[in-house]
Amino acid sequence: MKNCIIIVLTSLISIPAFAQIRQSSQNPFWELMIRNIEREEANIAMGEAPNSIENIEGSPYYPEDFVQGNIYMLDKIKQKNVYLRYNMQSDEIEIKENKYSEEYAALIKDPQIYAKVADRTIIFAPYRESVEKGGYFSLVSLGEPYGLYKKSTVVFNEYKIATAYRGSQRAKFDKTEDYYLVNKKGNFFKLPQSRNKILKVMDEFKEEIKNFISARKINLTEEKELISLFEYYNVLLTRKALEEEGK
Repeated sequence: MKNCIIIVLTSLISIPAFAQIRQSSQNPFWELMIRNIEREEANIAMGEAPNSIENIEGSPYYPEDFVQGNIYMLDKIKQKNVYLRYNMQSDEIEIKENKYSEEYAALIKDPQIYAKVADRTIIFAPYRESVEKGGYFSLVSLGEPYGLYKKSTVVFNEYKIATAYRGSQRAKFDKTEDYYLVNKKGNFFKLPQSRNKILKVMDEFKEEIKNFISARKINLTEEKELISLFEYYNVLLTRKALEEEGK
């Protein structure tokens, strides 16, 4: 497999939170970092209108509001029906113990802990054994020998005033999404977005993949179609492995 970025889950590392700390009243297995960030404080951080929260296009959150979800440690539920959302800008899973609480927290980043938020399972992967350089990934599709995961990143772009060459540009949160194949060892292989580069990554089945993309008219920018390609690639890899075992 060529042109790959690899993130290795080589160790199970936990780190202490670095702000005000308390133990969750519902769960003694990890600590939560408490925050009291009001909308007014966020507006001050972003600046005055038109950079204020209500004038910004897009959102750094998935979902937009806290929803009930579960937190797991090593595949066992450790906290049920807490309120969660994923902050794609800060790359944190935020948590409230009840719907009406004004204070919320961020889970400690640890590969042993993952969460189910709305319709997503979100896991944490360190980068080359570094938690600080690691990040959260959403499970898109399970499979053998690879799973398909997605990394969502949000960047805030401030309001731009009009010039002689262009009109004003509204402040917005820009989101990008990258997809990764992940094997059983926890190695992450970044999938390129162009058709030709995808063929290079899957070069051992280049003709089969090329024909599949053409026959199905696969649009690699559509997640559902990317999933169908990923599933077909897994089928080809599994078939080849079985053939080699039978020799």
